[in-house]
Amino acid sequence: MSTYVKFRFAFLILLSISLTSNSCTMFHEILGLSSIQPKLSLNKIQIKNLSFEKLELDLELKVQNIDSKDLKIKNLEYSLHINEYFIASGKKNFTLEVPSKKIRTLKIPITLNTQQSAEIVKKILSGQKNPLFARWKAATYFQTSIGYIKLNFKDRQKIS
Repeated sequence: MSTYVKFRFAFLILLSISLTSNSCTMFHEILGLSSIQPKLSLNKIQIKNLSFEKLELDLELKVQNIDSKDLKIKNLEYSLHINEYFIASGKKNFTLEVPSKKIRTLKIPITLNTQQSAEIVKKILSGQKNPLFARWKAATYFQTSIGYIKLNFKDRQKIS
């Protein structure tokens, strides 16, 4: 897997777990959620296990809270499809508190389906004219003034 593909894949995961700014500000204020999004960056990718069926990775993320309020999140589930192919998924049970104006790291596991990924690579190398779309879904819990609430994220983006 090329560095570009790894970076693009990691970027999709990072994007899926960040708060979107589409929600109204008043709703954010009522729940105690900030409209200022944390900055996420990929520190490291570590290969844990490789087989013909899957590639298990740990992504180490740097979470920077640039807001004046503490950020508290727990648990994360995520998946990624490219067109009709199931590419990756992961789940992490954790609690992360990032104080105001501080940085914390978070290691999340992800399992890449190597057979499905190989099918995508074959399509690209064969000169397929149809565009590729990435669909990702994620769910996590954010602490608010009324307790933890579950937030679901999903998006679709053209990648070729």
